[in-house]
Amino acid sequence: MERKRILLSDNVELFMMLENTVFNRKEFELITARCGKDLLKLAKKEEPDLIFINLFMPDVNGELCCREIRGDDRIAKIPIVLVVPKTLKKNGDKYRESGCNDILYKPINRSDFLTVTRKYLHYMERVDDRFNARMKIKYYVLSQGVHYSYSVDINSGGLFLETENPPMVNTPLDLEFQLPDTDSVIRCKAIGAWINDPKEPKKPKLPTGIGVHFLDISSNDRYAINEFIKGNAENQLINIC
Repeated sequence: MERKRILLSDNVELFMMLENTVFNRKEFELITARCGKDLLKLAKKEEPDLIFINLFMPDVNGELCCREIRGDDRIAKIPIVLVVPKTLKKNGDKYRESGCNDILYKPINRSDFLTVTRKYLHYMERVDDRFNARMKIKYYVLSQGVHYSYSVDINSGGLFLETENPPMVNTPLDLEFQLPDTDSVIRCKAIGAWINDPKEPKKPKLPTGIGVHFLDISSNDRYAINEFIKGNAENQLINIC
């Protein structure tokens, strides 16, 4: 089956959503552009199946990109989702006039993201169960130095880190840990995605801590994690965090 291609302008929050719901499916390929001019070139070269465009970019803004794409007969029919700050929601009709098919408001709501992606790519949401995995995690937080704690579970997109003093959401992290009963040491960049606060826990069955999404992880390390999960498929599963 031919892989569907998703093109997006540089956006860490959106990239995380794609990385952990769509991108590591074998059916999809993710293409990123650093600016509007690059996005337009890649749209013409790659002819993707779906395009996410930031409203604000360093050079060509999202509205102009939409108009450029709609003016090119070869790529005019590609679905476009414009990513707009929620504070500008009142201007939604104006942005739709630029030719986008849909608008996704930031901060991005996962449910809205999945709805719009399903709509244009016709895919079923990937469900990655997290596997119980108690591992010692070394993590570095800029300006706070090195810390050590333990994971509770892991999947191919991230892990849950038990800690009484979790870093703030969206805090960049450098992680290092060894997969149990293997020689594989994983080193990657990550970001704090959500906090399980003891006063108002999102997941009552989990301890105080933070859900972490992997960002910059090598294909070898991701493969090692997937193989670890496969090899422990008989272990107890817990719900997705």
